[in-house]
Amino acid sequence: MLLLPERVVRALSLSLAIAMAAFVLVGASTVGEMGSVPGPYIDKIVHALYYGVMAILVDRGLGGRLPVVAMAIAIAVGGADEIHQMSIPTRDASVFDWMADVTGAVVLTLLWRAARRAGRRRT
Repeated sequence: MLLLPERVVRALSLSLAIAMAAFVLVGASTVGEMGSVPGPYIDKIVHALYYGVMAILVDRGLGGRLPVVAMAIAIAVGGADEIHQMSIPTRDASVFDWMADVTGAVVLTLLWRAARRAGRRRT
């Protein structure tokens, strides 16, 4: 099993989170051209998962010491994306999408941290 040094894992985690933020903010203008996510509420699940993973990556990148900051960063990126979408004719900004972003960032980060604590207790 390959174990990377902690500083490498943290750098990779932050790099992936930054890439996710850049993708959603820069790529927002072209997503509307590809079509929407099929099915009712599927887009909210996608939002929650995307921003939840982003928050976990930021939390991991910050060494797990600042979970509220990690969640706030993901939530801010989600809000910035919704504001940015107001200026894109093929996209719709939605407070409900942002609420899904917030829910995903908070719930997934808390679940991630609880799972890590439980794993540490077992070892």
